[in-house]
Amino acid sequence: MPVGNANGQKAHNDSPPVVERLPDEADVDDVLAERHNVSLSFMEEPPGEIVTGNEMVLTLCVACPSGCDLVGHTLAIRGQEGVVIDGLELVEFDGTANKTAPFTVQVPEGLGEYTWTAVFPVLAEEDIIHEESTHAFSFTVQPHPTSMAVWDVDSPIIAGRDFEITVGVKCGLHCNLANQKVAVYDQDGNAVAAGELGDALYSSSIDLYWTVLKLKAPEKTGSFTWEAKFPRPDDGIPHDECGFSFSFSTAQPPDCEVTVRVIDKETSDPIGNAQVTMRPNLYTDFTDEQGEARIGVPRGEYKVSISAARPAPRGIDYKWGEVPRVTRGHEYIVYVPPENKETLANFEATYQIDEDTTIEVELVGIIEPPEEDTL
Repeated sequence: MPVGNANGQKAHNDSPPVVERLPDEADVDDVLAERHNVSLSFMEEPPGEIVTGNEMVLTLCVACPSGCDLVGHTLAIRGQEGVVIDGLELVEFDGTANKTAPFTVQVPEGLGEYTWTAVFPVLAEEDIIHEESTHAFSFTVQPHPTSMAVWDVDSPIIAGRDFEITVGVKCGLHCNLANQKVAVYDQDGNAVAAGELGDALYSSSIDLYWTVLKLKAPEKTGSFTWEAKFPRPDDGIPHDECGFSFSFSTAQPPDCEVTVRVIDKETSDPIGNAQVTMRPNLYTDFTDEQGEARIGVPRGEYKVSISAARPAPRGIDYKWGEVPRVTRGHEYIVYVPPENKETLANFEATYQIDEDTTIEVELVGIIEPPEEDTL
């Protein structure tokens, strides 16, 4: 079975390297012949680690202390199970060293450590015997690298309720991972969900294979960190395992609905896509086009925070401190309480929620220059 190639050189693994000698009629006297010990090396040492399925591009060098020109003679590389590649002809002599052309060797598919040996066979000619020389080198074959992501994780989740997450995995060498297994483990290491990656990519620009997994939240309230895992596949091209931890909190079922209405104080326009956060337990939502967000919470005291910003159009005059400026398309309009115009601190206030409640917040838009302009 071929395992290597090198611009016409032979690659096989069923016989030891052939020792190159002249025929008997060359009549080289082993006693009277000069014996030259050559050194064998690589132009660049092979990598110590390489991913399965890849190739190594190598160049061998042979140097004789007597400055012998050995062009035309051949070398080989052998491994634990026989010849990996032979017929590696020396094609260049620079007055000091003889070199092969660059050649490629296919890396074994099996994972683990390998030790191969480059061999310059005994060469006898013109009353000179060049002794055999070897150069051993080792490398480790590794699986394809993988990475994982988890998103669409709601928090908090009602204790004991079902919820869903999206899990994605990609191969660093762009392999198709469709139908490969993924699983989720809770904080105690128990498997709580399993599934297979779909055959569709997440997007045309990201070769991420993904799936949606259904989970059940713990019955008790609190904060939890679980882990999604991609185990090493049982067959096909070896891929490394990987994981991704994600966190969420659980809470009691809501008693009240809190409506947060966010408007621009100067224009009375609603502010959409503002993030509304209620703590503890990190309840969060975004305002709609009407500037409203609705969050269900149990009765209790909550700190409400609002973060809102949008890109500023070009050509708007504004001041940063006392310095007049004009927007260039890199600035943002940040919405803050009127009293926070100088600090640009987000809105924060504490409320006692005992029933359905509407909170109306008025903010003003302040143009914030790009970070490099504030240094």
